[in-house]
Amino acid sequence: QDEFAVAGVPINGKPAPPFRNLHIRVRNQVVADGLQKTLDWQSAGYDMPPLEWHEKLKEAREKRKNDEKTADVPILLDCRNTYETDVGIFEGA
Repeated sequence: QDEFAVAGVPINGKPAPPFRNLHIRVRNQVVADGLQKTLDWQSAGYDMPPLEWHEKLKEAREKRKNDEKTADVPILLDCRNTYETDVGIFEGA
């Protein structure tokens, strides 16, 4: 942690770089999801209003409760950080 304490602190009047080595690499996928087709972010959907979101979760819970094994039963992946999950979690996530 000592090396982080001096990150960006000026040396001889010049700003010091915050990283000793910075490598930027282009990747085809951020997460290895195993999907053959890349996601089309242009058709990613829309910002769903909270009431509609809760209704969709309720519908998904009912489908799972009824043991429906159809393709339209969504999988909810909660990717929030620790602070956000401390605020609350999604039932069934």
